[in-house]
Amino acid sequence: LGDPLVPAMAVPRQQVFTFDLADRVHEIHWNLESIRDEVTGEENVVRGGVLVLHKKSSSDRFGHGTMKIADRTGKTVFVLRKTRVRWNPVNIVGKTSYRIYAP
Repeated sequence: LGDPLVPAMAVPRQQVFTFDLADRVHEIHWNLESIRDEVTGEENVVRGGVLVLHKKSSSDRFGHGTMKIADRTGKTVFVLRKTRVRWNPVNIVGKTSYRIYAP
């Protein structure tokens, strides 16, 4: 494996993060619930917003389904985009895949 896309978000392999997703109109909020250390078994309850996914309905219905991922301050960290446009006939039988872009 290579280097992490966002080094500040890299996680040590011994830790398990639990998230809660809050789905709102054109937004999905990832809220951190807890962090558990697999070596010691210790669990810390955190409760806090981590990332927010913003999407436009027009892009979701007619385009590539572009989604901007922002941190707590509202700064865009990266952009997710479907590899194929929604109206591509291959989407009927094909898998959905995404590409990650810089902000």
